[in-house]
Amino acid sequence: MVAGFTMVEVIIVVVLLGILAAVLMPKAVNPDAITLKVQARNFASDLQRAQLLAITTGVPVTVQAIGNRYSVQYTLGTTPVTAVDVTLDSHASFSTGGTLVFNSLGQPAAASTSQSFQLSNTAAISPAVAVLSTSGRITGP
Repeated sequence: MVAGFTMVEVIIVVVLLGILAAVLMPKAVNPDAITLKVQARNFASDLQRAQLLAITTGVPVTVQAIGNRYSVQYTLGTTPVTAVDVTLDSHASFSTGGTLVFNSLGQPAAASTSQSFQLSNTAAISPAVAVLSTSGRITGP
């Protein structure tokens, strides 16, 4: 007699492992914490975009981060433009936020100290996204 497993036995084991993985995986990984870090990275990217808009257009660009929303706005001539308007996901909100204005050099217009933005939700707190006052350098996750 040949030793080994039948195809039916192998299929049953694979199906059981799949069910076990589907049940245990969400408990092993916290998706809200991962989502929060991705949203912080997206916010840092949008800050860089706002900085580049201020440099290329030569007009002040305002970033507002309040509650679970942030936006990037500027005015060309007499026309107000909203370049970015984002509502955060997964119950995320800015635990530290506010308003930041980039001047035509890409620096914070009226900041004597660095400005920091931090996102949080019920599961985690993201690393801070900071804008340095002298250079306008954006640091974060």
